[in-house]
Amino acid sequence: MSCLLSRLPSYFDKSFGGRYFEYIIKELSYEDPVIINSIFNKNIFKTFIHEIHVEYQFPINGRNRFADIAIVDKETSKPIGLIEIKYEDHRLDKNAMQLKDYLKRSKEDNIPFVYLTQHVPPFEHSKVVTQQGQRHILFSDLGEALQNRGKKNNASFTAKNLLINFFKDRGYMFANIDDNGLWKFLVRLLNPRTGQGKIRNSKDIIENIPQSFVNIMANFSIINTEIYRRLPDNIANPTIDFILSPTVKLKASRMKQLVSDKEETVDIYHSEKAGGLLCIYSEGPILRGKPKEPWVYWDYGFEFTIKPRDKFLNCSIYAEVTSKALAEGDESYGAIWEPKNISSRKLSDKTYLVGEFSDLINKVFLKAIKNKKIGYASKRLKNIYDSFHL
Repeated sequence: MSCLLSRLPSYFDKSFGGRYFEYIIKELSYEDPVIINSIFNKNIFKTFIHEIHVEYQFPINGRNRFADIAIVDKETSKPIGLIEIKYEDHRLDKNAMQLKDYLKRSKEDNIPFVYLTQHVPPFEHSKVVTQQGQRHILFSDLGEALQNRGKKNNASFTAKNLLINFFKDRGYMFANIDDNGLWKFLVRLLNPRTGQGKIRNSKDIIENIPQSFVNIMANFSIINTEIYRRLPDNIANPTIDFILSPTVKLKASRMKQLVSDKEETVDIYHSEKAGGLLCIYSEGPILRGKPKEPWVYWDYGFEFTIKPRDKFLNCSIYAEVTSKALAEGDESYGAIWEPKNISSRKLSDKTYLVGEFSDLINKVFLKAIKNKKIGYASKRLKNIYDSFHL
């Protein structure tokens, strides 16, 4: 069953979504000030001298603006901090102008401003905030900060946990990736049993190793949601999948045995495993194809590779455009490929990964637009390319 805060919106009109979240922050912060203080990353709110206002109205540049949340001094009725929340509408062009007004008011009053967003916004929006020394954070950043506060203080507050569970329930929060657990997962699947040292204990086998795979798949699903939100309406949502590609090392005598064997399938011994690749990817059509215009697809994802005796996880990300029209020689299809190696420590960093994937998608689509072999798809390719620059 979903958590309490996820169930409650079903009793309200759907248009209340953003306002609902504002009131969650307000009321839970009264119960536990660590919530709103974590948004500002400072102990700004004190219940005995401050109030939290939702839809706080203020004049700026000859018009009225409404800050989603304001912390207001009870005695002076003046704001000491403003929060703008983007729950679903972070791509709207008007947001940039709104942000400039909030920043101007914050500068005039010498108060902090936070841009709190459900999704990763266009780079220009977050840049205009951070360049003025103000703060942009994601819901996932807030959830992680609240989790870390609990660990440091060795405390478990009901209000804080309600919000964390809400973020997890809605798929806003990245799971922390145990790269060592993911490495062990690949070792067990792709490497020989011997030569890796002791990597096994009951907790690893039952919990940590399988959970590492579950977590990376969950994180990639969140990334896919972020990427999909940038796509034009006429482009289908890419579908997530994964492929395991093992490598084997065979002795000459074994090769001879297999060649002479009449069986169509053979078992590979553990000692013959020689590493391999785990690819977690998302794929979607650009053009499904016609007789004179072969299909064009695109995909992006993670690649994790391992070899015998590797003691660490080799990680990379990629984006590519594929088509039969790009094939060379006897190939069934060809690809325009853009890869990048990354640190396994970045597997839990949503903002970094969304940014890097977007950058690779930009690069590969720009190459594809210029490729004459798939010139018939250039309009749709450019449509996707342009959507990443909103």
